[in-house]
Amino acid sequence: MDPSERGAGEPLWPARYLLDGRLVVLSGASRTERSPVRDLLRRAFRRWRGWTRRSRADAGPPETALTPGQLLAAWDSTEARVAGAASRAWLETVREPAWSSPFLASSRAAFDGRAEVDQITDLALRIRDARIALGARPSGPAAEYWERQQEALESTARQLGHRADALIRYRDQTALLSAELQHLTELERLERSATEIDGLTIETAYASGRGDGGLGTVAEEIAGVRTAMTELLDLMTRTRAPLAGPPDGSASPAQR
Repeated sequence: MDPSERGAGEPLWPARYLLDGRLVVLSGASRTERSPVRDLLRRAFRRWRGWTRRSRADAGPPETALTPGQLLAAWDSTEARVAGAASRAWLETVREPAWSSPFLASSRAAFDGRAEVDQITDLALRIRDARIALGARPSGPAAEYWERQQEALESTARQLGHRADALIRYRDQTALLSAELQHLTELERLERSATEIDGLTIETAYASGRGDGGLGTVAEEIAGVRTAMTELLDLMTRTRAPLAGPPDGSASPAQR
């Protein structure tokens, strides 16, 4: 079964957000307007880090500021895991041999997966900012309103997971294409060998009982693999189609 089609009704990102056992989030594209909440977090983190370094006699060189992706990953919230799943999917996609093959030349030209990851990460950061701005659960009548807002943020984060799932499916299909390319390479090598063996058989007048050295069978296998690759490329095009639309979670709960 095609891994990208397995459990079609279940989200993929909850089981695919860790990379080598860690939550890794690629930093999103820089925005013109900086978030006051995130700036506050950065300043608080730098003050805490500075205090920690001063309290150590053997303090090393100053640490660099955390990227937005690192800040997000440190929270390990739903939106962070979604961004981590998208980041992992894209990193694994570009590592696949098929991604740099001529078969995906048109995909590389038409589909900017890193830009999609940046957009997911940026939206996840905005969701996290909204959580921080919402603050702790109050008491009294305001608690019900707070819970509705918290549920809306959680729903928005999970909705963002649909886009991460599309990247995961695309990654799995790229891996399948890599396997098909390897299969095709082996079959083409066997085709060349069969031609050579058939020529040797004829030259030595050895009755092999196979006049084509098995070339006909190998050619049929090659044709079958190429057909499967064409179908897989079509599936990959359909998989990335939902990513061309606007993000479902682009509006904050307060704007709805």
